[in-house]
Amino acid sequence: MTAERLVPKAAGRSDRFGLLVLLLIGSLLLSGVDDSRLIRFLTALVNVLALLLAFGARQSRERLLATIGLTMLGAAGGLLVATGRVDGLDGAVGASVQVLLLTVLTGSVLSRIIRHEEVTNQTLLGAVAAYLLLGQIFAWAYLALPGYLDEEVITPAAGGEIPIYYSYVVLSTLGFGDIQPVSALAQRLSALEALLGQLFIAILVSRLV
Repeated sequence: MTAERLVPKAAGRSDRFGLLVLLLIGSLLLSGVDDSRLIRFLTALVNVLALLLAFGARQSRERLLATIGLTMLGAAGGLLVATGRVDGLDGAVGASVQVLLLTVLTGSVLSRIIRHEEVTNQTLLGAVAAYLLLGQIFAWAYLALPGYLDEEVITPAAGGEIPIYYSYVVLSTLGFGDIQPVSALAQRLSALEALLGQLFIAILVSRLV
């Protein structure tokens, strides 16, 4: 058997996507406790822990340096989110850092499950983790928008709460209608998120099959 064929199987054995899914579900529940700065910081900290968990199996020097850099960046973003005004530029920058962190994490998860030669439980859990991460990415993006636009983006206004509930309602196209986007950019982001939610399921399932 060639070395190239050994790499995906080794990667599949080292993945711990079940723990990542539990961590993301914990983040979802934590964000609904209240809209305090402490909860925003703890939720941002969970993002950093998720990054460390997903990257922990890779021991190359380049991967280690990238992980350290992203961890420091995520921690700094969490502090900005916790200490700055949620509708100010500092809060927006902190939330944007979380968007970047989660986007890198999602790309890492997807690249690893696609390289699995056989569809295993870890492959399926990785797909679930990637789907949950999409909702987290857009939630932090909605949180960042008021600081950049200086206007309300969804109504009722989320205030300091990370709009994760709204994000998952859009991603899954449930459309309860209890929260609506009011700014032009938020409306387009919501449409994009709904499209990605549908395309993600269709494309990834077909790829795995």
